[in-house]
Amino acid sequence: MRKLVLFCLLICLGVFFRDLYGIPINKYMFLMISVIAFLLLNQGAIVAFIAFIIPFLPGLPANYIIGLAIPFLLFKQKHVRINIYMFAAYAFLLLEMLHLFLPLSSLGDFFKFSSYIILLSLILLKKNNDYNYTVILLSYCFGVISAFTSILIHSLQYMPLYLVFEKGIRIGNIASVNQQFDPTIITLTMDQNTLGYFCAIGIAVLLILQYAKRLKLTIGIPLTIITFIYGSLTLSRTFILISFLVFFYYFFINLRLNNTSIKAVFSLLFAVILMIVTIQAYFPSTLELLITRFQESDLTNGRGQIFEQYNHFIFSSLKNFLFGIGIQNMNIKANLFNVPHNGLQQIFVAGGVVGLFLLALWLIGMYRLNAPNSKRQLPVFLLPLITMFAYIQGLQFLYPYFIMLPLIVVFSALRLSD
Repeated sequence: MRKLVLFCLLICLGVFFRDLYGIPINKYMFLMISVIAFLLLNQGAIVAFIAFIIPFLPGLPANYIIGLAIPFLLFKQKHVRINIYMFAAYAFLLLEMLHLFLPLSSLGDFFKFSSYIILLSLILLKKNNDYNYTVILLSYCFGVISAFTSILIHSLQYMPLYLVFEKGIRIGNIASVNQQFDPTIITLTMDQNTLGYFCAIGIAVLLILQYAKRLKLTIGIPLTIITFIYGSLTLSRTFILISFLVFFYYFFINLRLNNTSIKAVFSLLFAVILMIVTIQAYFPSTLELLITRFQESDLTNGRGQIFEQYNHFIFSSLKNFLFGIGIQNMNIKANLFNVPHNGLQQIFVAGGVVGLFLLALWLIGMYRLNAPNSKRQLPVFLLPLITMFAYIQGLQFLYPYFIMLPLIVVFSALRLSD
């Protein structure tokens, strides 16, 4: 446990000093820290380390880290069992390999994507009782809060907080506050909707950790409030809608007369009241800006039109309908301005009906191999999984590749009920 905390702290402080103070920390330094972590940590701690760095990956040499995690996990597993669900994942990769014959495809990008699919398969497509799922979930939540804190402080170096609110700046993308931002330099920055996505899953995880008594209310409630405030600072409408759906789902699923449910309901009500009071007291402009965003004429922000355009493209060709066009450069191949902004549609466009079936089988396998033995409390522990798949309906799923990694977290949450 101490080793895990040490390596997470090294990554966090390295990003903090690099981005905030301009200390020239080479990307290979982060890679070296990760490799040493993979070498010294046990299998479960490696998974917890990966869960922590998920929101940091846009500011790290992510593809190298994920690629190098695979041989260490293979080495530390007692035996690797191949099942039909793994074959589904590898069949999808074979389909993606065939798409390399299309223009605008890259073998390097194919290997990067493959490493994420293989890593998720190694972690989730097996029954494993060796992992400490509480530690995995807590690692992710602290990773989200740490990464957002770094981005927020970095943003405030270029624009004071009151000006951020007055201009309606959405926290997340450093380029929105720094006009001289150089995108070629590795810096922790990401799309605001993606940052909201990480926060929404974090809120769902924190709620079930408190429900399962793996996190004290005195710690869990402040962490939930902080995560919600951070997510609100992205001014993401998707985050607000999904977060309130998370709270309502959690509230109604716990309307039963037993001690755990009563404590869960009252802790949630207390947290929601505190969040509203805190935002109104310290971030009143954020509340006003969010209300303004919901008053815009097109609440989908163009996503509805993008959805229709890709549907027209994919249904116009039998080959595209059956096999898709691959993940890489979708919008250029389809001669459209934007990439798909719907996770399920992105899978359909990438792999067609065949690819959609294969990935669905892959995800079903993850569920079956991680579903709890007791189904009585399953609806509560499904909350992070529901949150993730609801959120990607307004985001992506396959690309950027790291968006898939919270699968580790949402399926780990299922194991808490055991």
